[in-house]
Amino acid sequence: LCEILKANDQTKNIPIIFITAQFETKDIVKGFEVGGADYIVKPFQELEVLVRIKSQLSIVKLVRELERSNRDLKEFTSIASHDLKEPLRKIISFGEFLKEKTISF
Repeated sequence: LCEILKANDQTKNIPIIFITAQFETKDIVKGFEVGGADYIVKPFQELEVLVRIKSQLSIVKLVRELERSNRDLKEFTSIASHDLKEPLRKIISFGEFLKEKTISF
């Protein structure tokens, strides 16, 4: 089920926390390999589950903020790049014009 959810664009970013009685290392590793964000072995404490859910939600929030910051930075660099190149193009064009024309005094 985790692999199916992670393969779907609409659900791939939902953090999945496994809660299971399977406690062997191979089971835990498999849970993470298929895309699990966390793994809790039964019997579990309710407070532990709540803290782990809160932790995963914080991570999701931070990732979204980082993605938004990256988009803003890309937009800024695109605008800044254009704004910096335009005056240089004019200077280069004027330099080419001066090379082609000879000025007599």
